[in-house]
Amino acid sequence: MDMNNAPSQINYEDRLNRVTAYIYDHLDDDIDLNRLADVACLSPYHWHRVYRAVTGETIAATVKRLRLHRAAGYLAHTSMPVAEIAVRSGYTNLQSFTRIFSAAYGCRPANTGRTAATCASSRRTKRTSRICMRSRSGNCRI
Repeated sequence: MDMNNAPSQINYEDRLNRVTAYIYDHLDDDIDLNRLADVACLSPYHWHRVYRAVTGETIAATVKRLRLHRAAGYLAHTSMPVAEIAVRSGYTNLQSFTRIFSAAYGCRPANTGRTAATCASSRRTKRTSRICMRSRSGNCRI
């Protein structure tokens, strides 16, 4: 490995970790690219390019995936109504949430309890399993 590149790679890793922690802590909020760029101490354009190159997905796709993953946890481990979970996941209507959840996990969110957990875990990618582990509180964490 070239020693000249090591500091910048570590620097990007630190920036990515800070932004990832910020995303997890603010999943219920509107997550703005400009704010994430501030957390990373880079311009929004450069940060988005770096993030996409490192993770293979856009910031919007990451937020959507993490919110859906958390929703699957709520469905599997709480008695919270599906409509409330949809709102907590950032969807304004139940139909949109149902369509997107079904596309991501292969089952309807109305399937609760063990069925939803089995459905969610069977569709989880290696990347999702590695990046987003379910905590007891229902929030995603690294």
